[in-house]
Amino acid sequence: MTMVGGFDVHRKQITFDYVDDGGLVRWGQIRPATRTTLRAWLAEHCADGDAEFALEGCTGWRYVSEELAAADVGVHLGDPAEIATLRGPKKRAKTAPMRGYCARCCWKGGSRSRGSRPRMCWRSAPWAGCTAR
Repeated sequence: MTMVGGFDVHRKQITFDYVDDGGLVRWGQIRPATRTTLRAWLAEHCADGDAEFALEGCTGWRYVSEELAAADVGVHLGDPAEIATLRGPKKRAKTAPMRGYCARCCWKGGSRSRGSRPRMCWRSAPWAGCTAR
């Protein structure tokens, strides 16, 4: 069976997704992320070695690539910096990191002398049009 897929190596697990020759997409986890469990997974899913997998060259890549090569599976190693560039900029939620403090909008009289915590203000973000900087 021909398979093409990718591995994402973590400390306690390896997540995978692949497409087999029938066009089915399969995904899951290999737990724990050890040589023996990876070897058993490869023996079950890639017994004939007719597969190609890509993985990112970060922590744990070496033992995964060694096990893939031992099972006659093609290994494609990606540079983490190049992969991050291909992914594009990180998408951040519009929550606390996007908020800022705005003295004119949030504090009456511009003073925090009472020791109260300042309120967060959406209007201090440049995209929100706050001019009280």
